[in-house]
This record gives sequence, C-alpha cells and structure tokens, in this order.
Amino acid sequence: MSLDFKIIKDLAQAKEIWNQLSPKETLWDDWDFRYCFYKYCNWELFFYTGYFKGQVVGVLPLQYNPEKKSLEFFGGEYMEENKVLIKNGCEQFVPDFYKQIDEKSELGDISGQDLFTRNLPLQEYIYLYDLSGITILEQFLNKYFDSDSRKKKKRLLKEEVEIIYNNFPDLDLMIDLNIRNFGKESSFYKPFRKEIFHDLLKLKYEPVLLTSIINGKKEAVSFAIKYKDKFISLNSGVNSASFPWLEKYLILKKVAKAIELKCRVFDACAGDCGWKENWHLEKIPQFKFGTKKPSELSNDFLVNVL
Repeated sequence: MSLDFKIIKDLAQAKEIWNQLSPKETLWDDWDFRYCFYKYCNWELFFYTGYFKGQVVGVLPLQYNPEKKSLEFFGGEYMEENKVLIKNGCEQFVPDFYKQIDEKSELGDISGQDLFTRNLPLQEYIYLYDLSGITILEQFLNKYFDSDSRKKKKRLLKEEVEIIYNNFPDLDLMIDLNIRNFGKESSFYKPFRKEIFHDLLKLKYEPVLLTSIINGKKEAVSFAIKYKDKFISLNSGVNSASFPWLEKYLILKKVAKAIELKCRVFDACAGDCGWKENWHLEKIPQFKFGTKKPSELSNDFLVNVL
C-alpha cells in the first residue's frame, strides 16, 4: 500500500484538514492556539497531505521560514509535541510523510508517536507532573519530594504573598518583568510575541493568570492555559533580583491552582530552564528531524528497528 501526496498551501483548506485529523488531546493540537503564532508572519504553508484511495489519512503540517530558509512545523519554533496528524490505524505511513520533504528542514520537538519518530535523534524533553488522584497540594508534595524537600517547600509557602487570580491587565507586567530578568534573551523580544500572548487570552480555553503581591506591590505574574484536563504553564515574569525565592514559590502556587482546577496534568513545557530536573518532573522525550537527507530515512529506520 502506498499514499498519494499533495502539498496544501491554502489556509482555509489547511485548517479544514487539521481539524479533521487533529486528536485534540493537548493545547499543541489546537488550530486556534497555533494560529495565534502563525498569523502575524503569514508564511507559506506546506501541509504535506497523504491520501489513500482518494481519502485524506494524514498531514505533516509545515510552514516555510524565509529567515531560516527552512521548513518548520506550523506555528513556528514555539510549538511543542509536533507530529504527523494521522488517522488511527494508519501509523505505518508516518515515515512516508517525512520522506516527502525535498529540501533541508529543521523540524523539532517531535512527539514519539510511533516507532519511526521514537528512533529520530533526541532533541530535549517536555516536563510534566501527573496529578491524577491528587486533590490537595500536600499529596503532590508527598508524591514527588522527600522529607527534607517537603519541609523546605512548606516553609516557603508561609511567605507573606497575596495572590490575585485572572487580573488580565497584569499580562503586560509579566512581559515587562520577563524582559527585565532575561534582557535580549527574553522570548518577548521576538517579533509580535507580546501581541500573540494578548491573543492567547482571547482563546476559548480557560486562561490562568496569577499575580503575586508583596508589601502591596506586584512582584510576579505567571500565565497558563487550562486545556481540557491539562494545565499548561506558558510563561512568567518575576522580580527575582529582590525576591530570589519567589520563582519557587510561584511554581508551587501554579501546581496548587492546577489541582484546584481538577487538572490531571501539569505541563511545564520543554526545556529544563534550570529547575525542572531538580523538581522531579516526569520527562517525555522530544525528537528532531533534519540532519539526514530524506533518501536516507528508510535505511536508518530499518537499522534502528532491527
């Protein structure tokens, strides 16, 4: 059996195919979320769409980045848990989609959805907490930390901090604090990133903005989105210079909020960021594609399988 392929470049048609095939299991599977990151650049789409007997069975959803002169996943470099969107039972065709790419590509943060993608080179990890069955923060602490760590975190939670929930104008303060912390390394220096995060507040999924107030002054803001039973922590800004403990405090408060919202998963997203390994989050590998020529894929795949 083999597939026929067509490259879809029309936005409306691409959206229709995406929504037809997306499993919609995570925020990264959501068209509206990714479109927030796409619409300001409006780069050329390359949706490699596979057909079997005239019916769509899968799509490798890409866009062309003219700055890097390379293909990347729809939504760009911020995206995680990328994958071929494929009909159930058609996973054996996943390698065929990658073989369609006839130019150098930089595809990253690929989920190991099948044997082929799990044998691609490791890029990094996404970090999660499994909150299944957890109803209070103490249960979380007991699950993930030893006695000494639990005592330190409980002492930290006694700090005098007031938390305000969903005061959306504080998003701008989060951005300012993030830039103050990271300078030109802040992701908010990237074009349109401020506008994108304001757009994320308008999505149909539940935004979660936590503002920390110390001595009457707002010193930290974090932003997350609740998607179904998942709490996705997307960014934050913290006055770490004045309150070096505040970042750790905020992590605990975000987990507590996720538990309150009855989330099954706390998603801290990709990259260690200097804390996730030490906080014992569960690691899910993410893979990359692009170091080999497409013609070499089938041989590499067979070697890895054997």
